[in-house]
Formats: sequence, structure tokens, C-alpha cells
Amino acid sequence: MISNSRIRWQPLRHSTHLTLLLSGLLFVPISQAAPAGKTLMSRGQVVATASDSAEQRALKRRSPVFDVDVVNTGQQSNAQLRMQDGALIALKENTQLIINEYSGSSEEDGSVVMELVTGGLRTITGKIKGNKDNYQLRTPVGSIGIRGTHYEVE
Repeated sequence: MISNSRIRWQPLRHSTHLTLLLSGLLFVPISQAAPAGKTLMSRGQVVATASDSAEQRALKRRSPVFDVDVVNTGQQSNAQLRMQDGALIALKENTQLIINEYSGSSEEDGSVVMELVTGGLRTITGKIKGNKDNYQLRTPVGSIGIRGTHYEVE
């Protein structure tokens, strides 16, 4: 048994602190994904997978969505996403949405490129609009109805 009177505590030197800090930073993964928005609501099975990774993460309320994500909703599932420019995207069941690019937060410097692979979505655009061909939603085939800046694709 060791008594407390024998233990001498010595403060770490500044160089030791710096070494510990730098060695800890070496193990922090650095992601190049930028936040594109956040999840307002998810019901059922809603997952996101980064395009450069196979790791899935469940999307729940306030979960971030990144500009490299593939978002999937399952059977009887749906989600609502609030994007960084204020846009609202509502995903229907059995939907796969690829977010290729979502950068900037205004019409002048913003750019949106998304791909709807399957399923459907309804959206109200935010500050980034398609006036300068800076807003693209690609679909294999589909129908679209546009009412101002509110449209639905299925």
C-alpha cells in the first residue's frame, strides 16, 4: 500500500503539454466534407453514408448532413432536412438522394448539385436559386412540378 505522503506531484512542462497535444491531433480524422445542413425530422430508417466511406450513420433530429452524403430512407420512412441556405428538403419513403455539392449560402456564391436516384422529394429552395445555373437536381427519369421556388420530384 502506498501512502499519499510519499507521492510527489510535479507539474508537466510546457513542452510536454505541447507534445501530448500534437500527438493527440495526429489521431483525429480530418474530413474534407463541409456541412450542407441538418436533419429537422426523421421517421423510421433514415441513414447517411459519406460517398468516400462505407460507414452508415443514422440521421436523427439535429444530425448534420454533409456535401458528400448519400441519404437513404427506408420503407415507411421519411425525413426533413434544413440546408445551410435555408432550403427545406422533405424526403419520401424509399428515397436515395446523393448530395454532390452544397456550398455557399447566397445566390451569388452558392452552388447546389444533387441527384435523386430513387424515390421522391419535395423542396422549398433557400437563398441559392437556379438563376445562374448554380442549382441542379439530376434524376434518371421523373416528373417535376414547379410553383415558384417550391417544387416536387418523384
